[in-house]
Amino acid sequence: MTKKDYQLLAGALYGAKESGILVGVTAREMRSDIIGRIARVLAADNPRFDRETFAAACEDGNVGRQPRTVHKANACDAREGS
Repeated sequence: MTKKDYQLLAGALYGAKESGILVGVTAREMRSDIIGRIARVLAADNPRFDRETFAAACEDGNVGRQPRTVHKANACDAREGS
């Protein structure tokens, strides 16, 4: 990451603080707002940025890997082995 990247992220987080979103809201609302703010600055910087993939990675921790999929055969095999 470059200095510019860190500045973009800091600006998005500062915007959440200044908007008051960090006061009097649930943790889920705060998290959603911050993810949205960061996604907006990253999308503005890179037209190919995928907001949905980013938001999903923030929620499930699947960062830098292929999307998680569960195949029915694998799920059945796992249950049979239990």
